[in-house]
Amino acid sequence: MAKILTEAERCIVHDRNRENDLYDQWCPILAMLQRDYDEMDVASLWSLVEQQIEHLRQKAGYREVEISIIYNELIDNCRVFSQSGSKNKDRAPEQARRTATTVMCVMLTMLMNAVERGHEEETFANEPICMAIMDIVKDDVYFNNLIKYFLERKTGYDGKEVVITPNDPLLAEKIDELELKQQAIKQVLEYNDQTGKAACAVIVSACRKNWLIKKPTYKEAIRMFGRRWSKDSYKYVNSGQNKLTQTELNLADDRLESALEKLKV
Repeated sequence: MAKILTEAERCIVHDRNRENDLYDQWCPILAMLQRDYDEMDVASLWSLVEQQIEHLRQKAGYREVEISIIYNELIDNCRVFSQSGSKNKDRAPEQARRTATTVMCVMLTMLMNAVERGHEEETFANEPICMAIMDIVKDDVYFNNLIKYFLERKTGYDGKEVVITPNDPLLAEKIDELELKQQAIKQVLEYNDQTGKAACAVIVSACRKNWLIKKPTYKEAIRMFGRRWSKDSYKYVNSGQNKLTQTELNLADDRLESALEKLKV
């Protein structure tokens, strides 16, 4: 199954790619696919692409051999969309194949973006992988239309010429999925209660209920939720000071259950 991100997770993906030229270039195209073809939302699809890039990054060599396997698995996985709080959505085979082709198309532009300006005529490390992708989708009309949309978008909404900074995704830092979930949790909690004790209690409860740690050490609290949050959460869970009222505890537990349900952590 292919996962549709929660609202909090989508915000994390958008924020993480705020200065990503390639993401900015693809956003309106992917949004159009969502409207016209009932495709995944931009962030969910981008996250799916990132997962395939991470898969390639973990392979030491012969990465081009993985492309056919990745494509076939994408077609199979995209037959069903899963979304927290909603029923799984079954999709027709042609829809699944279209999503897989979209992922491969975005992957191709990511991998080709490793080429530095002035070196376009030279071979580059990702070339075998790009050739493997092209071998699969080069005759696909849908794929060629996507590439056409991508190349035709020469100016941004600000009227300035689109300039995409070269970057090799296979050399970039690994995307930490655990960190993504932690950020999403914090964002949900901040949205629900920015400064109150209940938010701290939710974090404590998350430590206790989700990670099965009744009383996390200070280092564990930092590792799971970051220094800014851990001071208060550690204080509330490990000391008798500043005890929460029963109403606040109930509110915290309710918000915890809601947050975990939305995030499927």
